[in-house]
Amino acid sequence: MLWALGQPVAALGLIGAFIAGATLRTLVHRRVAGRFGGSTAVSAGSAVGALGAITLVFTGTGWWRPTGARRALAVAAGPVAVLAAGEACLAGFAVAFPAQRASLRLNYPSDVLRGVVGVTPAAQVTLSLAVGLLCFGVLALLPVPPLDGFRLGSAAILQPAPVSAPALGLVGEWPAVLGALTLLLTAVIPLGDRTPLLAALDLLATPLLRVWA
Repeated sequence: MLWALGQPVAALGLIGAFIAGATLRTLVHRRVAGRFGGSTAVSAGSAVGALGAITLVFTGTGWWRPTGARRALAVAAGPVAVLAAGEACLAGFAVAFPAQRASLRLNYPSDVLRGVVGVTPAAQVTLSLAVGLLCFGVLALLPVPPLDGFRLGSAAILQPAPVSAPALGLVGEWPAVLGALTLLLTAVIPLGDRTPLLAALDLLATPLLRVWA
């Protein structure tokens, strides 16, 4: 998001996407976990969430600390809900700003996360919100602790349902913190014109962005 500071409206949309994504993911985790009799307690340490917020500063997106959902369905439901919200915002952008839909073809997610230009302020904040939500959901599904994707992968290997405590990576806080530090480094150290984390988001989120182009 440091790159987006020259575009205050875009930065506002990215901050809004982070807050909305973190809130929606947590609420859906709790709702689904409660419906199917799983744990709804918040787990893992605040350090994980703090590192996710720091990553937001460098990339325009980040993650929030894991919830205590122990069933694979509940773990997956949070990121999927955020992805759906991002797609809904993109659909709204395509309908509300038809003259600026070309920006969906010309830009990669990393371009938007670094402060998309060439659109009106209203379109800019809407597109930043939409892509921020998409990237939040995609990032959450990467198979790296402490992210939900790691928990899902561990669940598939170790215990399909429910997810065990070791699968959650929550036996101690250190595995989650080390994973979060690794993600932060991939968000800060560039390789070429992008950092590895932004390159991964471009690879995975671009098809979702192009749906409405």
